[in-house]
Amino acid sequence: MRKPCTTYRALAARMIFGLCISWFAAPPAFAVEGPPANLELFQTLSATIGTRIAAQLPKSDSLTVSLLLHPESVSWIVQGPLARSMDKAGGRIVSAGGMVQAECVVSTLNVMYEDVRRDGFLGTQILDRLVTVRISASLIDTKSGLSLLNDVFEESRRDTVDLSSVSRLEEPGIPATHGTIPDGGFFSWFLEPVIMLGGIAVSVYLLFHIRS
Repeated sequence: MRKPCTTYRALAARMIFGLCISWFAAPPAFAVEGPPANLELFQTLSATIGTRIAAQLPKSDSLTVSLLLHPESVSWIVQGPLARSMDKAGGRIVSAGGMVQAECVVSTLNVMYEDVRRDGFLGTQILDRLVTVRISASLIDTKSGLSLLNDVFEESRRDTVDLSSVSRLEEPGIPATHGTIPDGGFFSWFLEPVIMLGGIAVSVYLLFHIRS
């Protein structure tokens, strides 16, 4: 008859072997579609800001709006969403001579990555992403010279993404879409799992060895 100690050791060995196989052979958990790209989030947040700005436009069936954007280096990113938001509110965008002059300054387009960690025991590496858009906006009635709006609007979105997907979320030719990844270090991606597996192996061995 097989001794209990031998049986326990065999079960422990199978469990450790199974953990190793699941770590190295498990398929990625990242969804096919994945999270939206940083540029897409910039435009989504800009559309929300545009809606907030457009809410201050005067109500008129024939309202025209001259939209001025600064600085040129990044304003093209938000131009479409802002213009569409104002158009939905009844303000037809014109190149010049609008009844209202809307001037917007893009002060912040920022991507921040935080807290590199593992998704559960021996899971994939993930991190938090914070995307922020801040726009200073003014609306002026060109006929009367009256200021209709002079304010700063900010919108942000926080989510969690796979570390391996960061390069896909950023646009190579658009610096604003890039962020700095915190250094998880060698311990985070290799030594930590190895040490955890070793600790489990030793604990299981000692448990059943003492019982024997």
